[in-house]
Amino acid sequence: MQGKKLNSRQVQASQTKSKLFDCAHELLKEKPFNDISVRDIAEKAGVSVGAFYLYFPSKLDVFYQTYAIADQFFEKEVAPKIASGKAKERILAFFGVYAEYNSEVSGLRLAKILYNSDNKYFNRNSKTGMLPILSSIIEDGMSNGEIKSSFTHEKLAQYMMIAARGCVYHWCSVDGDFLLKDEMLEIIGLMLEAL
Repeated sequence: MQGKKLNSRQVQASQTKSKLFDCAHELLKEKPFNDISVRDIAEKAGVSVGAFYLYFPSKLDVFYQTYAIADQFFEKEVAPKIASGKAKERILAFFGVYAEYNSEVSGLRLAKILYNSDNKYFNRNSKTGMLPILSSIIEDGMSNGEIKSSFTHEKLAQYMMIAARGCVYHWCSVDGDFLLKDEMLEIIGLMLEAL
């Protein structure tokens, strides 16, 4: 709905959806995912359980809202900050923020929920959000000769995101026992050396 003015009902719906996500995220800081019910989230947000289901089909889906929020953050905040410079430095900056977002904004508990084999968001090919930003940086690097590969910029972006998600998954599996940003930048750095 970019470019269109929202009516009051749409604004209220957007605010309610955001509030449900915020309340679910707050509850996750207090207790494990399995101990949180839809009723807990709805009560904390001040809405009925029925209203919850108008916005999210399940408890898990409210946490998957993280992807839309992260994509907006990368589009509005990150992309402008890494819009110029050498492509490889921009890619490392991108993944530095990606690691910080996972470790500091989302946190270990939420990351453990999101990083699972049933997560349909890992396979989406969106025209907005993180992947197109990364793909564009790689395309710039390929066009100026900084990055050389027989793969397309889209494929390289996809492979780098797979590696980054694998790094976050590993971080989750060892209960955050290493600095995610350091490990991720090392892995992405190794990939960039090969290009």
